[in-house]
Amino acid sequence: MPGGELSETPSSLPELDAPAVPRISPTGIMEVQSVPASAPATHPDIVSPAEPARTGSRSIGLLLIVIAGVIVVLVLAVVFLGIPLLSSLHRPTPFAVSLDKATTDTLTAPSYASLMVSTGSSAETQNLVWEAPDRIGGYVDTGSGRFYVAVIGSTEYQSKQVSTRTGPGNLTFLKGPSQPASSYDPVQNYLAYVKRATGITRNGDVYSFSVTQQSQTAQFTVTVTGRYVSYLTLASSGMTIDLTVSSVGTAPPVRLPTGAKVTEVNGSGASG
Repeated sequence: MPGGELSETPSSLPELDAPAVPRISPTGIMEVQSVPASAPATHPDIVSPAEPARTGSRSIGLLLIVIAGVIVVLVLAVVFLGIPLLSSLHRPTPFAVSLDKATTDTLTAPSYASLMVSTGSSAETQNLVWEAPDRIGGYVDTGSGRFYVAVIGSTEYQSKQVSTRTGPGNLTFLKGPSQPASSYDPVQNYLAYVKRATGITRNGDVYSFSVTQQSQTAQFTVTVTGRYVSYLTLASSGMTIDLTVSSVGTAPPVRLPTGAKVTEVNGSGASG
């Protein structure tokens, strides 16, 4: 159907438009305390003339005892409690994993959910779940409505166009042969560019790089949270893509909605 089809991974950047719906097609204020005018001025730091040397010696002795006590406490804490030395507290915190490792861990996870919002000539929103090894499903919102989609094995299912407020129950799906489910997955489509990126820079857990193909350059940013990629952006030739990855390893299974009806390409019907 027009504007509602998922496409396979593009071979070049000029064709990086967001995948569409599968179609059956043949992120001390210092307090100053006032002193009453009648109060006599005091100078606690001035040693009394009566005992200048004794008071000074006593203060120095107390200070040395306090310092020695602090040192003993620190040593005991390091030895018995494993508390790091103060010098180590200023060392940069190492990043959990590299971008390449996070990409691999994400793509090899048994499942994940993705939300992709694209702007430009192919503006749409895809809300999908990937389940390894060969299932993907969810819905795609376009300017004209919503399509519920699923690819299970070698078969694809697509609902008729409905309102964006319509739930998945009691829908009718067209059924037909499909390309591999991975070719419709935006996470696999766009993280593939990480493997081909050069000149990657890092700011905290956000990595940036660009990829150029056929004189067209796409700017990428990828955010890593824990072990996995959590967010990706892409900007190229008037098109932007925001891709959020969540529920890695815990996404729900992909199946047709309860009560779905299925119609074969040749017109025969079946209930899901």
